[in-house]
This record gives sequence, C-alpha cells and structure tokens, in this order.
Amino acid sequence: MVEVPASPIPAGPITLEDVRAAVGVLGGPNGTNAAKIRTWLGRGSLATIQKHLQALRDAQNEPGVPEEQESAPPLPSDLLGVFQAVWSASWAMAEQRHAVMLARLSTENRSLAEDLETALADLGSLMVRLEQAEARAEEAEGRAREAEEALAQERSAMAGERQALESLVERLRKMLPAAVDTPVGHRRKAKGTV
Repeated sequence: MVEVPASPIPAGPITLEDVRAAVGVLGGPNGTNAAKIRTWLGRGSLATIQKHLQALRDAQNEPGVPEEQESAPPLPSDLLGVFQAVWSASWAMAEQRHAVMLARLSTENRSLAEDLETALADLGSLMVRLEQAEARAEEAEGRAREAEEALAQERSAMAGERQALESLVERLRKMLPAAVDTPVGHRRKAKGTV
C-alpha cells in the first residue's frame, strides 16, 4: 500500500520538486513508477510525472562532477624550469642516440666501401680473364676455319683423284675383255713363238 504524505501537498501543476519528494519516500527513482507517485501525490497527469521521474533517473545515472572544480589547478611556479629540464634531457638522449646511429652507419659505410673495392678488383680480374678467353676463342675459331678450308681442299683433291682412278679403272675394264677373249696359247702363236 502507498503511504499518504504527512503534510498536504499544495495544489497546482506537478513540479520536479513534488516528484522528487515522492520518489524519496517511495524508494528512489528506480524503485517506483509514475502511477505510485500519482497516488502518493493525489493529483497530476501521468505524462508529467513520468517526465520528471525520467529526469531524476537520468540525473542519478549521470556521473557526478564535483561542484567545487571550476578551473584547473594553478600551474607550478617552477614550470619553466621543469620544461627546460625535460627539454635538456630529451636533447641529450637524442644526441646520444644520434651518435650511436652515426657510429653504426659509419662502420657500415666503411665495410661497404671495402666490399666495393674488393668487388671492383674482382671485376677487373674477371675482365682480364674474359679478354684472354675471348682471344683464345678467336684463335680457336681461326684454327677451325683453317682446318675446314684444308678439309675442303683435301676433299676436292680426293674427289679429283677418285675421278682419275675411276677413269683408269674404266679404261682397264675396256682393255680387259679383249685380253680375256683371246686364248693364252693363241696369243703365243700370234707372237711367233712355238
């Protein structure tokens, strides 16, 4: 059952303060509803009561901001000294990192320069060897051309000799049938020997 207020509530439109008073008695904004508040107040529209109740609930759920905190705390009087100390420490740290990085890069640069000199020397040596190999290849090509020319000449000479041999064999074949046709004894008689 809803408690009735101990003192009479003034008539008139329902205010936020009226709803706040009822909510305080009825268990807080989340522990009651607009109908209970209207019963307790004895008047007012449910829409107005619900509007004020929702405003109280929103205010309760909102994080509180201290009322005394109107401005930021004053800056320390030695703030410039603090900034200078931080700046000096940062600068010293940056210089130290820069020096370490510069030393590392210088070492890498020297190493790369040595590697480059070695590579250039190796390249020069390879160029000399390449030129020598090209000269030997040219000599070998020249000798191969000479050998091909000599082989062509030998083939030509052999072809000529072969033609001469074939011609000789042909003449011998032509002579051979005449000698084969004559019997051996007749040939002696023909020469005048008995």
